[in-house]
Amino acid sequence: MNSRTIFNIHGVDYYPDVTPDELPGLYNQGYQILLFDFGNFGECCIHEFLRCDRKLVIGSLAPWNIRQYRDLLESLSHYTNLGEGFYCLTRTESPKQIRDFSRFYQISVSSIPFIPDPFYIKKEHFSILQKFIC
Repeated sequence: MNSRTIFNIHGVDYYPDVTPDELPGLYNQGYQILLFDFGNFGECCIHEFLRCDRKLVIGSLAPWNIRQYRDLLESLSHYTNLGEGFYCLTRTESPKQIRDFSRFYQISVSSIPFIPDPFYIKKEHFSILQKFIC
């Protein structure tokens, strides 16, 4: 991992494209919090995802994306309870859509703001995640 290009924004270190084999090295770096972006979730990530004490799933409830979100939740429900420590987040502005989705899956769903450029993150964007990871 030493040859990997990492970058830092507001005191947060980012390691792009980390492989499962590289995770033990990160675990031993002394970080208080590790936040993994599994990208498009697949079977290769399920074991690491299930080890996390807080599981954040960020997806879209837009009509053209909601099927992927549903498929993911149904797949995850075969491995774990979608209850405590599990958080679903979405960028939708529709309280009704969030409420309907939440009721259907009997889970808590929270709205998060859209960040158009992930390389231009403001400090206030971190406060959104604090309620889920602290």
